[in-house]
Amino acid sequence: MRIGSEEVRRVAALAGLEFDQAGVDQMAAELSRVLEYVDQLQELDVSGIVDDLGEDPVATPLRADEVTQPISREDVAANAPGWTNGFFVVPQVIGNE
Repeated sequence: MRIGSEEVRRVAALAGLEFDQAGVDQMAAELSRVLEYVDQLQELDVSGIVDDLGEDPVATPLRADEVTQPISREDVAANAPGWTNGFFVVPQVIGNE
């Protein structure tokens, strides 16, 4: 799979990054190589492979659901870096131009 310059520019804009044309070309080439490698990995036959514990790698162990007491709002507020009127206060990260 090839990544084009326009796709690199679109993703860079979403991430708040800026590249000159040489940087865009370099990122397109590097991302394309990564996706080519992933395509190669998908061709591998992994049937019958078990994890280090000898268990089925598809099965994910889950902990039992247990009802516990919720954390009080006061405790949450005491540990929050910023708290106003029952809400976390965080720096603006979207639309910060």
